[in-house]
Amino acid sequence: MTRRSFLIHRLSSRRGGRVIAAKDAPILAAAVLAEAGRFLTLDVTHFTADVAEQSGLIIQTPGEFVQEIRAIVSGGLG
Repeated sequence: MTRRSFLIHRLSSRRGGRVIAAKDAPILAAAVLAEAGRFLTLDVTHFTADVAEQSGLIIQTPGEFVQEIRAIVSGGLG
């Protein structure tokens, strides 16, 4: 079993509490394995704050991400 397959199974397994729906597990696993740190999605129904906490990712909508960048830019970079 590859590390990716193991992670997909672990994220979507009913044993020990499911982190995310099985259909979304490969997407979440890819982000975690890529060490993305931040994950942008419009699927706020499945990619919740709990999923963010358990995966270690910052999960945001594209709009939230743009607002964050605008706040950084308007506040100055230095």
